[in-house]
This record gives sequence, C-alpha cells and structure tokens, in this order.
Amino acid sequence: MQLFQRVKHIAKNKAGSAKSLGEALGLSQSRFNGYLNETRQNNLWPLLPQILELFPDVSRDWLYFGEGEMIASSPTAAQVGELKTKLDAANAKLDTKDAEIERLRAELERVNRLYQNVSAKLLLGDSTEGSAASSAKSADGQK
Repeated sequence: MQLFQRVKHIAKNKAGSAKSLGEALGLSQSRFNGYLNETRQNNLWPLLPQILELFPDVSRDWLYFGEGEMIASSPTAAQVGELKTKLDAANAKLDTKDAEIERLRAELERVNRLYQNVSAKLLLGDSTEGSAASSAKSADGQK
C-alpha cells in the first residue's frame, strides 16, 4: 500500500472522510484531495507528524513505511513486566557503577595527596641535604 492509500485509509476509518482529515490538518478539501494520488503523494510527508498527533493510536511504522498493522498494539502486561525488570536491572548496574566511580575518585584523591606529600618532602629533603652537603664540603675545604 502506498503512502497516499494509507492516508486515505486513515481519513476514511479515523476521521470519517478525506474532507474531515484535510480540515483537521488545516488544508482545503481540494488541496488535500490533490495530494491523495500517486503523483502528488510526496506532499503528504510533512503532514504525517500531524496525523500521528491527531491519531496517536496509529502506528508510526505503518503510516510511514506500510509495516505492521495500522493501529499500534499495546504491550501486554507480561511485556511491560519484562521491560520493568530489565530497566530495574540496568538501574541497579548504574547505581553499582556510580558507587564504584565514587570509590575510585576518593582513592585517586588519596593517592594524589600522598604524591603531593612525598614530592614536597623530597624537595625539602633535597634542599636540606644539599645545604648540609655543601656545608660539609666547605668545612672540609677549610681544614
């Protein structure tokens, strides 16, 4: 079924007529009817989001691509339950990963502080040792 045929089908079955659907879309009857043929059906593409807003139970895949049924099927309780279980599991994994990231952040901060302390001690130690060594050399040279 081509696009114009699907839109005609919606017009007849959901809006009552092509005239009613055209009016709901803000188009004159003659203009909208002019789009409902094979040669001018490309003019319908910009109207598809509006049609889906008017009839939210119409399947997007059916309207755009002619795939599946015209009326979108509602998920079963079992499908909803399965999706909820998967979503809960995914959220639990995210919570675990968030906790692990926070633990690693804290560890990185601790290591960084240790590094800064060691670096500071080495710098102070080198300058102190350097002064002591040069004092010792001077003292040896004077003897």
